[in-house]
Amino acid sequence: MAHIFADVPGGVKFELGMEPFAYASEADFIDRVDLSVPGMMQDCAECHIGGGGMEYVPAPNLADRVPLRDFYATAVFDHLTTPQTGAYSAADYTAFNYFIDTYDVDNDGDLNEVQEADFAKLGVLEMDCMLCHLKGYEYVDRRDMLRAAKFDASRAVGAGVAEQNNVSFGTAGYGTSVYYNDQVVDNGGFLEFGSSILANLKATPPSDNCAFCHFNHGGVDWKKRGDNWKNDPNYDVHTVLGCMGCHEGKIGSEIGTSGDPNSSAIGQCDPAKGNAPYSSLWNANDNTMKTCADCHLKAGWDAGLGEYSNDFGAPDPTARHQALGLTAQLCQTAADGNVNASHLDILECTVCHVRKATTEAWNTGGAVVDATGPDAEGRLADHENEYVSRMMFDGTVTNLSYAWQNGKIYATNVLNTIFWRDKEPTFDANGDGQLDAMDALLMTDVLADDLAKGWTNIVKDNSGTVTNIEVGARIASLNAYLNTKWGVTNANVKLATLAVPFKVNHNVSPASYALGHDCADCHAPGEFFDRTYAMQGDGMNLTFDSTQVTPFTKLGGTTPTDFHPSLKDRAGTSIPLQVLSGNTTLRDIETGEMLYPPSASYTGADGNPYATRAAWVAYLNTVGGAVGQAVATIASIDNATNPGSPFEVGDAMDLTAGASAAGSTYYWTVQDAPGTLTGQTVTGYVLNNPGTFQVLLTVVGPKGDLKQQWAKITVVNKAAATTVDSIVANSGSATVTINLINLPAAADYDELYVRYGDGTWETIAYDGTDDNAQTVVRDYRLRDTYLNGTNYVYTTTVQVKNGGVVIETIKFKVTIPQ
Repeated sequence: MAHIFADVPGGVKFELGMEPFAYASEADFIDRVDLSVPGMMQDCAECHIGGGGMEYVPAPNLADRVPLRDFYATAVFDHLTTPQTGAYSAADYTAFNYFIDTYDVDNDGDLNEVQEADFAKLGVLEMDCMLCHLKGYEYVDRRDMLRAAKFDASRAVGAGVAEQNNVSFGTAGYGTSVYYNDQVVDNGGFLEFGSSILANLKATPPSDNCAFCHFNHGGVDWKKRGDNWKNDPNYDVHTVLGCMGCHEGKIGSEIGTSGDPNSSAIGQCDPAKGNAPYSSLWNANDNTMKTCADCHLKAGWDAGLGEYSNDFGAPDPTARHQALGLTAQLCQTAADGNVNASHLDILECTVCHVRKATTEAWNTGGAVVDATGPDAEGRLADHENEYVSRMMFDGTVTNLSYAWQNGKIYATNVLNTIFWRDKEPTFDANGDGQLDAMDALLMTDVLADDLAKGWTNIVKDNSGTVTNIEVGARIASLNAYLNTKWGVTNANVKLATLAVPFKVNHNVSPASYALGHDCADCHAPGEFFDRTYAMQGDGMNLTFDSTQVTPFTKLGGTTPTDFHPSLKDRAGTSIPLQVLSGNTTLRDIETGEMLYPPSASYTGADGNPYATRAAWVAYLNTVGGAVGQAVATIASIDNATNPGSPFEVGDAMDLTAGASAAGSTYYWTVQDAPGTLTGQTVTGYVLNNPGTFQVLLTVVGPKGDLKQQWAKITVVNKAAATTVDSIVANSGSATVTINLINLPAAADYDELYVRYGDGTWETIAYDGTDDNAQTVVRDYRLRDTYLNGTNYVYTTTVQVKNGGVVIETIKFKVTIPQ
């Protein structure tokens, strides 16, 4: 922490002045600062691209910003009065030109001394275009330059076009000069990138570059893991799209080019962003990136905007959601008994579709940040050691939690930061001028005490198993350190935690892995609402005495909580949730504790009241079974006309469905005719056509889910009664007379369709008589093709039709002697 800008008299918000706060002396600075602006550039900037406050002294208007390079040469504007009467100098200790040397830039072994940040010698962090756009960028080399405060050099070294110099800290050129290699060429006195660098510059940032911060480095979910690009389709179906497939911004999003931080447009070099509930990023850019719905439901031509949005061929899940009952209005927006919403209305897509379904070692969530001491790289907190990390999937269960945002539940990964704070209200332990018994200790104070004792952080030092003995030893040591530093006797250090549920958006598993195929996926004991959620790392066991810990804060000044106050229920009321304070271990929670306050009153869709969270969760665990799901089973398809016989044209058919959930509706569709039949049982349906047909049963359940089952039936023409009475054929004559008898009654047929077997056919109308007989005369084609020895032989077919429907078919041979 650091006091950055001067307070403005009269109670005006101090940032409006934008005049750097001046500490009284070097001793005052070290007493009250642990992370100043150049310190952030050394540490936080490993995952921040530069520009803004890492290049300028901020000001509300861009024209008033002073470059950090000119901090000692240009007066920094005071927006409420007048410009200063001169620039700052090394005699002015501010959060802009001094930092605590936690990374030992001068190599003297002292990590708690004050160092001057003369940006004319160090350089600044201008926006590093290569960090995103250069394939093969050396992220670790850039980070090493930041740790050494060689800020200008970080860009060239990271791009792989230069090596750092050998200049000592504090000397001119320390961070502003490098040794270029052959990747930089001299073009008439101008230095330019060589061809290999130019070939690797990509207009769309490679996903591997995004992964510097969002996967490979740190490998924890709270850093918004963008993904493991290993082409594991069970883990993420969007691998082929790359990061910018979604983060390029959706249609309608404004892309700004001014660089004005007050603009609501997406910065020209900013990926589009979603809406993180615990974020302090530029919120005017919220909801500018593509959502699931933008591709799966809304993509295509937008006539109003006159733009086309690429949907990457995303399938529309509406029918499947409907079939599973997820679009039926079974839910509530206020838990007041008023059923007015579907599951899709109150659940973000991530709840069902993000499953983290892999057991590979990299699939960790980062359960705990141990801010009781430095990590292996010297950062003053540890979130990467083997004890504080947590596997996100154990082969069966996904270790995710859930929270509300804007009326919807979303998937989360909770990160606990354990840290030291002082609870003595008469002692200002961190020098911030506030006597409120809420002081978080300066991390540099923690570092100094740890270094003196040979400690790092408490979890790592104790191989994951921390007891009240170890906690007590650290508290006693810090109390003694603070008493000595400030000349007091009442330091009262406690262990605290801040739990923050970070929103999980990435790693969308295939639909087959999603929740919601069955009510019991969520509405069952031990599943969605009361599943145990681990709050510690997999290799961690933190225990303590209840007197050694303190709550993070108190909601309304009275109710203790260890969670961020922005953990709220659906109505927007903060949920108090203790996981460390009031206990003797950093306890696991039930997922429902993050969704519902412990003593709120609810009314279920059944109209019954539920007075506590426990009662409400018990109701939710059984409500799926009470509602019931559609079941589609075809119990029987019977021949009603001739039971037990195959189907013939004209037979009647009985259809019977198996019993489904109470309140279900049954629909039948038979392929041989248009229209839909309804009812669990359908009797006397007449089959009018021969052929093989599909019979589809659709059952819609009481909660709107839809299930279907198919069956096949085969319908044949009735056995023919028609016969050939005689065939008159003479040698060498093409004319043949065929006499048919036993034809149906005159009212039952209207034409004959004859295929003569010589490649010709004709339709012959009923001859008008009613003697059940008809004569057909035909001249056959006497060709060698049909000659069999000394006879012409033809396979002739006669279909007897009525209204276009074939009711009889007979076949016979016609022989004509040669």
